[in-house]
Order: sequence, then C-alpha cells, then structure tokens
Amino acid sequence: MTLLDRFFGPKKYISVVYTDETQRNLRNWCLDHGIDLTVNYDGSSIPAEKFVFHTTLMLTKSRHKHVLNRDVPVRACMEQIDLARFGKDGAGLGLRITSKQLDRMRRIFEVNHHMVDTWSTFDPHISLSYSHPGQIPSEIPKFPLVLKSLTVEDVCPSKNLFSSFKLKDADRSMAGAHPA
Repeated sequence: MTLLDRFFGPKKYISVVYTDETQRNLRNWCLDHGIDLTVNYDGSSIPAEKFVFHTTLMLTKSRHKHVLNRDVPVRACMEQIDLARFGKDGAGLGLRITSKQLDRMRRIFEVNHHMVDTWSTFDPHISLSYSHPGQIPSEIPKFPLVLKSLTVEDVCPSKNLFSSFKLKDADRSMAGAHPA
C-alpha cells in the first residue's frame, strides 16, 4: 500500500457483471462468430470459459477510502446498439449498449462520492474480446443482457491486479455503492 493509498484510499475500478445466463449466451454467440475469448484484459491467456463479460462504469483517477454508504439498485437490462473496436490499438471488440440505469449508477459515484473517471466520456459497452483482429460480425446478439452484480475494486498498481469487493444478486438494492 502506498502512502497516498493509506491517507486518501486507493483508486477504484467499478464494473457490472452479467447473469450466468447472459454470460453463457454471450460466450456461445462469440464462439459461433469466431471471437477470441482466450486473452484476458492484461494480455495473459485464459480458457474461454473463464472470460467474464462486464461493463466498466468507471476507473477512477481520484482516490477513495469508502466502498458503500448508500443503496444503489443494479438490476437492469441493457439495450444493444452495435459492435465496435476498443482499446489503444483497436484490437478489442465490444458490444456498445445503452442503459439509463448505468448512467444513474455512474452519476451516483460522480456526484455523491466525488469520483473522477480516467476517461472523459462514458461509452458503455460489454467487452467481448481483447484480441479480435478479424472482421466485426455483421449482426449483434439478440438476447436479453441482464445484470447480476456491481463490483467495486481497489486498483493495486504494485501487484497489477484488483482487490475485489463484489456486490452480488443485483435483484436486491445494494447497500450504498461508494465507488472506489
């Protein structure tokens, strides 16, 4: 833990994860369309069945000690928009989505908890692959995209990993999501 982390708290990574059924449907859709699920966000190799479909709400550049102090509902369905390339070199593939619930959750973190995101604009998407050099499929998934959990993680740069705090069972209200 750095001195800054000790006094002000760590930076935070906030995301939502999808239900088991949505995970299964996305995995099957990706595999049917030749989308590589074997590369993790950090570039390491993983089995395709370990790929976790998620939407990043925020990666803070601000620091925060508290995790929870307010109820935040996270049960929601996302609306699909289109497929797009993501990442520094455009190697990633994402399903762009829209949701008023995601916008509200993000706003709670910004306004109530004074969190400042690393990215100046919010472009919500589900990360489908971190390494997809092929063509973008011409069709988007046609099944419901349902949230399961909100995850708030401490960013631990010295270990290059996250220290997770997960809020599960998104059909309940969460006890005060204080973003990281």
